[in-house]
Amino acid sequence: MRAAILAFVFAVCISTAVGQSSSAAYGPCSVRIAVAKDGSFFDILRNGVYKRSPRTLEQELHGECYNDANPSQVTSVVLEIADGAPPARTEFLYKLLERNGWARAKVLIEPWSGLKPRQ
Repeated sequence: MRAAILAFVFAVCISTAVGQSSSAAYGPCSVRIAVAKDGSFFDILRNGVYKRSPRTLEQELHGECYNDANPSQVTSVVLEIADGAPPARTEFLYKLLERNGWARAKVLIEPWSGLKPRQ
C-alpha cells in the first residue's frame, strides 16, 4: 500500500496536471482533485483520471513528491467542482483539505474539465 501511494505521489509530481499550462503557477508538487456531479472524488493526472476515496486523498495530501535528489511537500491543491455536485460532498472535501493544512483561501479553484475516468 505504501509503495502504491509513493508511486502515485511521484507520478503527480513529475507530471503536469490536465489543463495546467505550467508547473510554475502551481509549484513542483501540485495535487489536482475533482468533485463529480454524483459526488465522487477524483485525482486528475496527466495519464488519466482516477476515482479516489476520501481516505486516499487525505493520505496523498500528507505524502511528499519524492525524487532521490529533491523530495518536496505538496505545494498546491487545485480543485475542480462539477456543476450540480452535491454541496455536502464539496463541503466535506473542503473540511478534509482544511484539516490537512489547505484552507479554502489556499486552494485554487478551476473550471470543470469534463472528466473521463479510466476504467
